[in-house]
Formats: sequence, structure tokens, C-alpha cells
Amino acid sequence: MKAIFVIAGNGFPQYQAQTLMFPLLKYKRELKQKYDFTFEVAEIHRDMDPTDLHVMARTISSYDAVFVQGRPFKVHGEPFTREYILEFLNAISATKVFFDDGDSSCHLDEKVMEKVDVYLKRQVLKERSDYGTSHLERTPWSDCFVRLYDYHGPIMQSPAVSDSDVDKLHLGWNIGLGRDTYQLLMKRHWWGIFKDNGRSIDVHLRARIHGDFETRAWIHEHRKSMYDKVHELQVKHNVVSSDMRVPLAHYRKELQNSAIALSPFGWGEISRNDFEIIIAECLLMKPSLAHLRTEPNIFVEYETYVPLEWDLSDLQEKCEYYLSHPEERERIAKAAKRRYVEYYSNKLFIRRFGEIVNRLCLLTEAGSRPTTRNEVP
Repeated sequence: MKAIFVIAGNGFPQYQAQTLMFPLLKYKRELKQKYDFTFEVAEIHRDMDPTDLHVMARTISSYDAVFVQGRPFKVHGEPFTREYILEFLNAISATKVFFDDGDSSCHLDEKVMEKVDVYLKRQVLKERSDYGTSHLERTPWSDCFVRLYDYHGPIMQSPAVSDSDVDKLHLGWNIGLGRDTYQLLMKRHWWGIFKDNGRSIDVHLRARIHGDFETRAWIHEHRKSMYDKVHELQVKHNVVSSDMRVPLAHYRKELQNSAIALSPFGWGEISRNDFEIIIAECLLMKPSLAHLRTEPNIFVEYETYVPLEWDLSDLQEKCEYYLSHPEERERIAKAAKRRYVEYYSNKLFIRRFGEIVNRLCLLTEAGSRPTTRNEVP
């Protein structure tokens, strides 16, 4: 199978494209050997006009499959209006795969789903039937926050996703497979510099609560509530808790000196901070991820991280417990990092992507026929 990846080029943030492409480039030879899968890359630039997109759509239709990164098409207005985006997808005659690199497991673009054969997400709901349920602000956890913090402002009510669209949904891979986190992981893994008994910070929390998050008051309140509960721990413990931005090197130095690090939800459930915390061998505490599946799946409750109730009612109790049980804290923190390292050492991405390739082969052989629910991993 020969594919082409259409990704963000000049004029767009590059981090998302790097996260999408890094594991593919890293295992390019193995994917060719095991699945006869080869690929090329085309970039969408911000100065392209709709005619350029249409010409590109015709050209790339000669490939067996076209993977389209979602990030360039998240920019509504100039130069890509929604109509042009849908026309671009409609003009591609090859098997179409849309990689929605949005942060949340639930924000699905129904109009895009209608135009493509496979819709990849970084993380998906564990119970696929939940996509058939309408949620306030589109996700189970935002629904919870809107009600918990008694929000009365404008609310987006997500429509239930049809069974035929859910059948197109397939698990992709998350931000943990980015090039920068891989380089940090390998550096820290081989040097092995972290010692739990030398950590001077008991509880660490750095997360934005202002700026973009103020437009979503329930996210702001969730993060503010986490700060409020952490501040109460300062009476007995050494706490670093601030939403002030610091240099990246300073932030990572703090993590390597922290016993516990907290990571709230933001636009989505999983962030790059989660992986930086794991690499630093801090104990990761964050709201429970029991509702979703993701790849790499290094989030196992009480084995690689400590889950918190979505209302954070158990945050202080769990911080106190794990601060007073250093052996258990260190066991979980080291297990998380070991699981992350083993994902690469065992080359598990090749198997994950093989499932996607096999599905595309089925679609190609059947002329892009609809899948049945039991075919979707």
C-alpha cells in the first residue's frame, strides 16, 4: 500500500505535525517490511488558495490511501473556510483517513466524518456506545464540570453521533509519541539520574488557568479548584503551585525534584505534561482516565498513575497518603516510566499501525465499503 500524508506546513504550528509523523518516520523501514506500507508527505501552507487545494486533491488521489492531518483544517476563516475543507475531502477519490489531532476524545467533526472512510483520534471513549449520548460541551467530563460548577453561560450541546459514523472511528496515537518527548525519554532513561529520596518538592502543579481557558469557564473552574486544594497542603508540605510560565529547563528541573506532580484536564484529557512528569519519575496524579483508550496506553490506575475523582474530592487525601508511603509512590512512578520505555523498545507502534493498515486494505478491496461494528478496534 502506498499512502500520502497531508500535513500542516508553513504558517501553521508544527508540533502537531511532528507528533503525527515522528513514529511513522522512526519505523518507516519496519512498516515497509512487515506491511508493505510506504508513504510520502505533502504539506498544506497557509498561503495556499482553494484552487491549490483542489489541484492537490486531484494529484494525491492516485495513492491507495490519503491521510489528512486535522490541524490545518481547525483554522476556520482565511484561507480555509469550512466549505473549502469539505470540498477538498470530497475531491479526493482515494481511500481517505482523517487524523483528528484535537485534544479531546469526544470532539468529532460530523461533517468531516461523512466525507472520509476512517477517522483517527488520539484517544477514544472506551465505551463506544457513549458516542451515541449527547453531552454538554461534547464530552462526559465537560458535562460533569458544567454541572459541578453550576455554569449558566452559553453551552454547546453535542449531537449524538450516528452508528455509521462511530463505525469509522479508529484509535490513532497520542502526543506521547512526539519527537521531543522521545528524545527526553531516551536521555533520562540512559542516564537514570533521578533519585526519589533527593526530591525537595512534595507536590508540584503548574497549569494555565487564564488566557484561552477563561473562554471555557468550567475548565477554568476545574483547574482553579485543583490549585485551591493544593494550596491547602502548603501548611504541612513543600508545594510548588503557580500558573506563571517559567522556562522549560526550569520546569523540568522542578519535576525532577518533585515527589508528586498533578496534571488537570484542559482542552482534552491527556497533555504533554503527563509524559514529562512520567519521564521525570514523579508520581503522576490526574483526573481518572478510566473512560478512554489511548496509544501508547501507559495510564493504568494505581499501576502507572493515581487517578483522582473528577470533582477532585480525594486530591488532598491521596497526596497525604503517597507522601507518607514513599516506597509505593516510587513503585508507581518507576513502573510508568518503564512502561513508556518498553513501548519503544518493543516497537509496539508497529502493531498499532498494522491494525490501521489492515483496515485500509479491507476498505480498498471492498471499494470503501462501510465497516461493521465488530471490525473497529
